[in-house]
Order: sequence, then structure tokens, then C-alpha cells
Amino acid sequence: MRHGYLANPAPRTIEDFSKVIAASFSADATFLNSVLLVRFYPGRSVLIHNLTLVESESDKSTVHALPDRDELIAAIEQRFGMPREIVSEAVGQLGNLQDAWS
Repeated sequence: MRHGYLANPAPRTIEDFSKVIAASFSADATFLNSVLLVRFYPGRSVLIHNLTLVESESDKSTVHALPDRDELIAAIEQRFGMPREIVSEAVGQLGNLQDAWS
């Protein structure tokens, strides 16, 4: 027995996505108002979501609240190895930090 379906055989053009792309750059777009970084290692992971740092190893996770954007910048630099100047510039461009999962 063979299963499957064909959702839409016609290719889409970039113009089909123009409204969605434009909306992602609006001043209130989550894309421009949230930080979400995740790094996986064998047996552990590090996640930064706005002002929250989650470090997981095996079956244990530790959640740290970052008190301000300066600590956010420091955590990104330390945990992800990104240059402080670049991170500071990017974080400085963010508006109110929004929940990327809501």
C-alpha cells in the first residue's frame, strides 16, 4: 500500500511572502524584540531567552534570571563566544523584550 499526498505542486515566488517578510520587520515584531539563543553540546545545552538563562545537563536544568541587559550581553558573550561589541549593538536595537513562544 502506498501513502502520500501532494500539498501544492506549484512553486511559490518570493512575492508570495512579501507581506509576511515586511511584517517581520515592523517595530512591534517579535523577531526584532526578543532574544532566543540555544546551543547544544553532548550531554548539555544552554538557552538564553530574553532575560532568562537556562543551563541543562543530563536531567537537571538550572534557571537564572538575568537582572538587566548588561548581564544579558555578558551571558551571551560568555556562553556563546560572541564578541561583546556586536552583541551590545544588537541588544541595543531591541525594543521591549517579547516572548518568542507566545
